[in-house]
Amino acid sequence: RMFGAALLDTAQHLTWIFIFFGIVSFAVAILFKTLLDHIDVKGSDDCFSNVPEAVYSLFQITTMDNWELIARPFLRHSRLWTCFFIGFIIFNSYVMISLLNALVCE
Repeated sequence: RMFGAALLDTAQHLTWIFIFFGIVSFAVAILFKTLLDHIDVKGSDDCFSNVPEAVYSLFQITTMDNWELIARPFLRHSRLWTCFFIGFIIFNSYVMISLLNALVCE
């Protein structure tokens, strides 16, 4: 009985963490797509042609699945993109995973 209550409480917190993660990813994808409409980064069309593709590409960056292939065209365009990608990876990979670990350990 206590286990079920704890599991239900954990599921509720997990849901909110995933909703927060989804909102952040969706907002950054919209911002990214809007920005790319105003600048021309050669090679970025495959990953950021529309918002769903942008969300998926940002998820790949978060999980570090071939993220260097996604980031390389931007880094060729300007080295300032390094700050964005490092900041995004730090926030999503480390902060979000730390939240999940804290919740599970609770």
